[in-house]
Amino acid sequence: MKKTIIHLTIVPILLASALVSANEASINWRDYDADNSKTLTLEEFSQLRITQYAALDLDLDGAWSKKEFVKRSDNMKMARKSALRKKFQRWDKDENGELSSEEISKGIKGNFRWLDKNKSGSLSLKEMPKR
Repeated sequence: MKKTIIHLTIVPILLASALVSANEASINWRDYDADNSKTLTLEEFSQLRITQYAALDLDLDGAWSKKEFVKRSDNMKMARKSALRKKFQRWDKDENGELSSEEISKGIKGNFRWLDKNKSGSLSLKEMPKR
Protein backbone atom coordinates (compact mmCIF):
# COMPACT_ATOMS: atom_id res chain seq x y z
CA MET A 1 0.00 0.00 0.00
CA LYS A 2 1.37 3.37 -1.02
CA LYS A 3 1.69 5.86 1.83
CA THR A 4 0.78 9.46 1.22
CA ILE A 5 2.61 12.28 2.95
CA ILE A 6 1.57 15.91 3.06
CA HIS A 7 4.81 17.78 2.55
CA LEU A 8 5.00 20.66 4.99
CA THR A 9 7.15 22.67 2.60
CA ILE A 10 4.26 22.71 0.15
CA VAL A 11 1.69 23.97 2.67
CA PRO A 12 2.76 27.66 2.59
CA ILE A 13 2.71 27.61 -1.22
CA LEU A 14 -0.71 25.98 -1.25
CA LEU A 15 -1.95 28.48 1.31
CA ALA A 16 -0.83 31.40 -0.82
CA SER A 17 -2.46 29.99 -3.94
CA ALA A 18 -5.58 29.12 -1.99
CA LEU A 19 -6.18 32.69 -0.88
CA VAL A 20 -7.49 33.62 -4.31
CA SER A 21 -10.11 30.88 -4.39
CA ALA A 22 -10.82 31.05 -0.65
CA ASN A 23 -12.65 34.30 -1.14
CA GLU A 24 -15.15 32.72 -3.49
CA ALA A 25 -18.69 32.46 -2.11
CA SER A 26 -18.78 28.67 -2.16
CA ILE A 27 -16.06 26.03 -2.02
CA ASN A 28 -17.34 22.78 -3.48
CA TRP A 29 -15.43 19.57 -2.73
CA ARG A 30 -16.16 18.30 -6.24
CA ASP A 31 -13.93 21.07 -7.61
CA TYR A 32 -10.98 19.34 -5.93
CA ASP A 33 -11.63 15.95 -7.53
CA ALA A 34 -8.73 16.36 -9.99
CA ASP A 35 -9.13 12.94 -11.60
CA ASN A 36 -12.96 13.09 -11.73
CA SER A 37 -13.19 9.83 -9.80
CA LYS A 38 -16.06 11.11 -7.63
CA THR A 39 -13.80 10.49 -4.63
CA LEU A 40 -11.09 12.58 -2.98
CA THR A 41 -7.61 11.25 -2.31
CA LEU A 42 -5.66 12.57 0.66
CA GLU A 43 -3.91 15.07 -1.64
CA GLU A 44 -7.21 16.31 -3.09
CA PHE A 45 -8.85 16.47 0.34
CA SER A 46 -5.82 18.32 1.73
CA GLN A 47 -6.02 20.95 -1.02
CA LEU A 48 -9.73 21.43 -0.26
CA ARG A 49 -9.11 21.85 3.47
CA ILE A 50 -6.08 24.11 2.97
CA THR A 51 -8.21 26.36 0.77
CA GLN A 52 -10.91 26.46 3.43
CA TYR A 53 -8.48 27.05 6.30
CA ALA A 54 -6.59 29.74 4.36
CA ALA A 55 -9.77 31.80 4.44
CA LEU A 56 -9.75 31.54 8.26
CA ASP A 57 -6.27 33.10 8.60
CA LEU A 58 -7.65 36.61 8.91
CA ASP A 59 -4.32 38.33 9.60
CA LEU A 60 -2.50 36.24 6.93
CA ASP A 61 0.31 35.32 9.30
CA GLY A 62 0.33 31.62 8.34
CA ALA A 63 -1.00 30.55 11.75
CA TRP A 64 -4.50 30.26 13.14
CA SER A 65 -5.55 31.61 16.50
CA LYS A 66 -8.48 29.96 18.28
CA LYS A 67 -10.62 32.98 17.38
CA GLU A 68 -9.72 32.64 13.68
CA PHE A 69 -10.25 28.88 13.70
CA VAL A 70 -13.67 29.07 15.35
CA LYS A 71 -14.91 31.84 13.02
CA ARG A 72 -16.24 30.09 9.92
CA SER A 73 -17.35 31.13 6.48
CA ASP A 74 -20.82 30.10 5.34
CA ASN A 75 -19.53 26.97 3.60
CA MET A 76 -17.90 25.69 6.81
CA LYS A 77 -20.56 26.38 9.44
CA MET A 78 -21.57 22.77 10.12
CA ALA A 79 -19.70 22.48 13.40
CA ARG A 80 -20.75 24.14 16.62
CA LYS A 81 -18.30 26.62 18.11
CA SER A 82 -17.82 24.45 21.19
CA ALA A 83 -16.81 21.51 18.98
CA LEU A 84 -14.44 23.74 17.00
CA ARG A 85 -12.81 24.95 20.22
CA LYS A 86 -12.24 21.32 21.28
CA LYS A 87 -10.84 20.48 17.86
CA PHE A 88 -8.50 23.47 18.14
CA GLN A 89 -7.25 22.22 21.51
CA ARG A 90 -6.67 18.71 20.11
CA TRP A 91 -4.75 20.05 17.11
CA ASP A 92 -2.69 22.62 19.09
CA LYS A 93 -0.10 20.04 20.16
CA ASP A 94 2.42 22.58 21.50
CA GLU A 95 -0.36 24.42 23.36
CA ASN A 96 0.85 27.85 22.24
CA GLY A 97 -2.64 29.13 21.40
CA GLU A 98 -2.25 28.97 17.63
CA LEU A 99 -2.17 26.33 14.96
CA SER A 100 0.88 26.16 12.74
CA SER A 101 0.95 24.84 9.17
CA GLU A 102 2.40 21.61 10.54
CA GLU A 103 -0.40 21.20 13.09
CA ILE A 104 -3.02 21.96 10.43
CA SER A 105 -1.44 19.38 8.08
CA LYS A 106 -1.49 16.70 10.76
CA GLY A 107 -5.08 17.61 11.63
CA ILE A 108 -6.15 17.37 7.99
CA LYS A 109 -4.56 13.95 7.66
CA GLY A 110 -6.31 12.76 10.84
CA ASN A 111 -9.61 14.21 9.62
CA PHE A 112 -9.19 12.33 6.33
CA ARG A 113 -8.55 9.04 8.13
CA TRP A 114 -11.59 9.61 10.37
CA LEU A 115 -13.86 10.37 7.39
CA ASP A 116 -12.55 7.41 5.35
CA LYS A 117 -14.89 4.95 7.08
CA ASN A 118 -14.26 2.09 4.65
CA LYS A 119 -10.46 2.66 4.75
CA SER A 120 -10.25 2.75 0.94
CA GLY A 121 -7.72 5.59 0.86
CA SER A 122 -10.22 7.96 -0.74
CA LEU A 123 -13.40 9.72 0.32
CA SER A 124 -16.62 8.93 -1.51
CA LEU A 125 -19.67 11.16 -1.61
CA LYS A 126 -21.25 9.03 1.15
CA GLU A 127 -18.23 9.59 3.40
CA MET A 128 -18.09 13.35 2.87
CA PRO A 129 -19.96 15.60 5.32
CA LYS A 130 -23.45 16.46 4.08
CA ARG A 131 -22.67 20.18 3.75
